[in-house]
Amino acid sequence: MWAQSVDELPPLVGLQEATQLFGLSSRQNLPAVVRLGRFTPADYQLSGSPPWLLDTLIEAAPDIQAKSRTVMWSIVPQVEAALRQGRYTGPGSAIVPRGRAAKAL
Repeated sequence: MWAQSVDELPPLVGLQEATQLFGLSSRQNLPAVVRLGRFTPADYQLSGSPPWLLDTLIEAAPDIQAKSRTVMWSIVPQVEAALRQGRYTGPGSAIVPRGRAAKAL
């Protein structure tokens, strides 16, 4: 079944949102962890970026925590709630034009 509106889509989480969801600092490089296969596999690939369903990351959190020696990987409840309710406004919440096409704007 196809979604008729954005409201029908499940919450999707990209790298920036996942960083906020797990309360990671800027010095903890989530893209490298994903690239090395130490993070749960993405549900999709979108223009080379790995988006996950929010529920995928919530369900994978205990396993991610168990595999880590240095990072806590704790879910931030406020970020999870904001993502679920469609009111998240943190990093990754806006699509920002990039590359040569963006310079022409």
